[in-house]
Amino acid sequence: WRLGKGILLDAIGEVVRISGAIADIEDRKNSELLLSNVMDSSPNGIMSLKSIYNEKGEVVDFKITMVNKAVEKHAQRKNSELIGQNLLEIMPGHETTGLIDIYKEVVATQTHRRKEFYYEYERVKGEWYDLVAVPGEEGLTVTFSLITKRKEAEQRLHLLSLVASKTENGVIITDPEGRIEWVNEGFESISGYALAEIKGKRPGKVLQGEKTDPATIQRIRQKLEEGIAFTEEILNYHKDGHTYWLSISITPSFVVL
Repeated sequence: WRLGKGILLDAIGEVVRISGAIADIEDRKNSELLLSNVMDSSPNGIMSLKSIYNEKGEVVDFKITMVNKAVEKHAQRKNSELIGQNLLEIMPGHETTGLIDIYKEVVATQTHRRKEFYYEYERVKGEWYDLVAVPGEEGLTVTFSLITKRKEAEQRLHLLSLVASKTENGVIITDPEGRIEWVNEGFESISGYALAEIKGKRPGKVLQGEKTDPATIQRIRQKLEEGIAFTEEILNYHKDGHTYWLSISITPSFVVL
């Protein structure tokens, strides 16, 4: 790659000589190519926007100056259909969702913003996204990731929590690693532990003690590893130290995130 500068014109504006230094810009081009490849390899959408101002100096829209392949995939448009376009003309859903106001705030305050939002406009059929907007020299850069499956899992957990909260039996919900995410009032009454005291801990570490049968613990662990539903009786420990017998029913559930 070579870049030359210096053009000499005659009285009527015709080129009579080209002069000046010829600079080697191969390193810069290679760097630009590397950056483009890195952005295109990202599963997250990356989009650069240039502010468009009205006569009062107010930001009214943004021109799309760069998108990676993830943006093309989610927008279901080619790069050539996006670059140079005004954001609100090609993606008017940004106004309905309030995203455009967040972008304006980022430019005005020069601080980043983050937002989770649902988008069902233009060619997007309806997805949840986690977006981060960061200010730049002429506008801002937006990155976003798809979180639909996580939001659906959260909704299922919420519904399950509503049902479980109405039963007097103890209910524990854990994450895929077996750490406590939620317990109902029945569990708090039986064990003496409030959710705030045990959230993020494994039930066995909290509830089992020296008199708990090791063979029972091993059977529970094995069935959990196998991912099968089971019922077991076990000696547990209350928060105040006294022991009590429980019949527990465990149903593993799997959520793909």
